[in-house]
Amino acid sequence: METAREILQFLHYHPSSSREDIRAGIAFQESDATLKRLIGAGVRTRSIPFTISAEEDQTRKRALEAFYAPHPETPEMTLEEINEEIRAARRERKERLAKEGKI
Repeated sequence: METAREILQFLHYHPSSSREDIRAGIAFQESDATLKRLIGAGVRTRSIPFTISAEEDQTRKRALEAFYAPHPETPEMTLEEINEEIRAARRERKERLAKEGKI
């Protein structure tokens, strides 16, 4: 809500208020009750009861760059090398379980 509209609405309900009263009345003051109300609304509606926004262009661009950037500690493996690693691990497990008599 715009500040002017908030002031008018406050004055509608509190017509003899001073400037300090108005300033205190329209200021957002966080309280336990406010947080409980927000959390309760989120639980009831299974959503966040307010809008979260950012400059999508820059945020999205940075996120995609970070996602696609190669990690220096990540070894480059082909799909075939990964599948061979999986087959070897399964083979070793099967042999170990056979020795233990669990298969």
